[in-house]
Amino acid sequence: MKYKSFQDYLLVNNLTDKLSETERIELQAQWRKAYQKAYHQNYGQKRIRKTISLDSEENTQFVKAAQKHQMKLNYFIKSALLGYLNQVYVVPNEEQVLQVIIQLRKIGTNINQIARHVNSHQGTEQGQLGAIYSLLEEIEKSIKVNLLTPKILESSLERVFIERPKYIDTVSEIVEKYKVKNKEV
Repeated sequence: MKYKSFQDYLLVNNLTDKLSETERIELQAQWRKAYQKAYHQNYGQKRIRKTISLDSEENTQFVKAAQKHQMKLNYFIKSALLGYLNQVYVVPNEEQVLQVIIQLRKIGTNINQIARHVNSHQGTEQGQLGAIYSLLEEIEKSIKVNLLTPKILESSLERVFIERPKYIDTVSEIVEKYKVKNKEV
């Protein structure tokens, strides 16, 4: 569509003062119809529609989960599928992640205030302050990754086994125990 709003259309064509109320309403209806037609043609070319069938239990699960995440159902289903494929969490509320990041930035502001005070009093070296700031950036990145990316079981176990080799035997015993139980069933 050439004009993004009806007001743009009126301004470009110098019609803002020349129309009666009924003419304005009629022209707006015509503009809206043309806008929607152009929008749907453009939207239809960019999107591919897929349909899935759900039973009532599955639908209820999806609706409840979408409400929990404060998302529209369509957007939630798409996010959940892409999250699964990309090994990324669908965060219940992105506001939570933003609040954590905001708090970290507030800590950063406090560190900057400390740095300004230290610099004015010559109490510490600049390198120490740079190290503090880089640690804060690492913390922020780590929180983003940990909140948005699920841990893969294998990598978590490898890390634990490297840090605590004695757990290998314990986990092996548990696995064997469940292998035996599954064979019995």
